[in-house]
Amino acid sequence: MDSILQSQTEFNYEVIVVDNASSDRSEQVLAEYPTVKALMNHQNLGFSKANIQGAKIAQGEWIFLLNNDTILQSDTLQNLLSFAKTIPNPGLFGPKLCLPTGQVQRQGSALSQAQYRTAKPKTVNFLVGAALLLPKEVFWKVGGLDENYVFYNEDVDLCKTLMKAGYPLYYVPSAQLVHIGGASSRTIRPKALLEGLRGGLYLVNKH
Repeated sequence: MDSILQSQTEFNYEVIVVDNASSDRSEQVLAEYPTVKALMNHQNLGFSKANIQGAKIAQGEWIFLLNNDTILQSDTLQNLLSFAKTIPNPGLFGPKLCLPTGQVQRQGSALSQAQYRTAKPKTVNFLVGAALLLPKEVFWKVGGLDENYVFYNEDVDLCKTLMKAGYPLYYVPSAQLVHIGGASSRTIRPKALLEGLRGGLYLVNKH
């Protein structure tokens, strides 16, 4: 949370946290941030439904979907949005994701890694759902996130849906953040694994 609020930007932004029935001190911790809008769910609704909840009350022109296991740099938001605003037909934008060790996190399959080996923004065919920026208008135009997914596959579906609708996906390496990875699903691993398999079958059937 602190890394988000300490972001250095030339624009105003709001922070909306949707808590999916956490069993830790999340509610007490969120109470320490009076500027943050917090939606507290009494059950885990999954990634898609929770993000849609947040998007429905978002006031800005852009939506930045961000996992809770991330740490932003002070210029992550500024670099990502600055580039996105230069694209005439903006679709989906994703930053460079780094592991806590400093290594760059792999995005997509092993066979598709060449497209991410770049120091300049470029179009790609997939972006990891840990951190995704897109215009709010575009988000709703393609129907938001498919609520048939609970854990995993939501980002694959969104990428495919946007590309089919004619919106490009851009990897923006000048925007960078740390992604710890797996922090949310670790506490519900059996269910997450089953949902991953179910969602994968649904994805194949859908696309």
